[in-house]
Amino acid sequence: MTMPVCNVKNSSGVALVSVLWVITLLSVLAMSISASVRSSTSTAHNLLDDARASGLAEGGVHLAAYHLLQTDPVARWPADGTSNRVEMTDTDSIAVAIQDEAGKININLAEGQLIRNLLVAVGVEVERVDHIVDAILDWRDGDGLRRLNGAERQEYEMAGLDYAPANKPFESVDELRLVLGVTGALIDQIRPSLTVYSKHGGVNPLYASRDVLLAVMGNNPETVDQYIRLRESGAVVGMPAIPPEMKPYVTPAGGDIFSVASEGHVGRHVFRIDTKLMIKRASADQPFEVIDWADNSDTSLSVSAATGATENRPGH
Repeated sequence: MTMPVCNVKNSSGVALVSVLWVITLLSVLAMSISASVRSSTSTAHNLLDDARASGLAEGGVHLAAYHLLQTDPVARWPADGTSNRVEMTDTDSIAVAIQDEAGKININLAEGQLIRNLLVAVGVEVERVDHIVDAILDWRDGDGLRRLNGAERQEYEMAGLDYAPANKPFESVDELRLVLGVTGALIDQIRPSLTVYSKHGGVNPLYASRDVLLAVMGNNPETVDQYIRLRESGAVVGMPAIPPEMKPYVTPAGGDIFSVASEGHVGRHVFRIDTKLMIKRASADQPFEVIDWADNSDTSLSVSAATGATENRPGH
């Protein structure tokens, strides 16, 4: 009887292919595990960096309060929106901007002319300006009478809106979004220039932004830019040159409420806090109070990108 002949070469080939498949599968599995580990490690690092950036931003708020409470004016950071940067390490830093609310236009107290000038300063079309100003004044006044270019209940109904003017002071600047004719884009333009916290219908130029200065200085860019340069250099003495018709809209008074924008930077991670602090220099128990707080990690809102930023080291 003839015995079957085993093909050793074929058996060896099958075994070799099987081994190669096993090695390939193990390699794929190893690569998958390695990628998962790298991803988890990267996620952990990102979370850690975000937490560090958040902590730095909170520290920046307290640092702002510390500087605002200094009795020596030289030791205080400026309250005109200038950015102050504190380098903590090679990768970590804090950027803080402070602005006295007295340098903003109080949307509840300002006269129509000052609001009108601000709208012109930010580039609102002339044909829209009077309608927006009168609609704002109609919203905040206590009656239902429509101004010449304004809007009361009937105009809102005609526009298909299911609400009417509040006929009382604005509770926040963002409430302007409800005013007929005021767009989200316009709010973004004018929000930094407006407040509901100052106690005056005018503004203090020492703390005002460029747009506000344009509004109170007759929309004269050359004069405004020269004043800002002098203010940044510390050479400003007294009030700038104000057109006679705008002098009622200027006040030398400061305030006790300040906007603080604080950013914590860790590498490319940015965490931002926007808050308002009430400074109470006479109170030892509670020297400052937080009256508004918002935070996010939007890197487009960069304090440190502002012009005129100054750098500091801890302890300076």
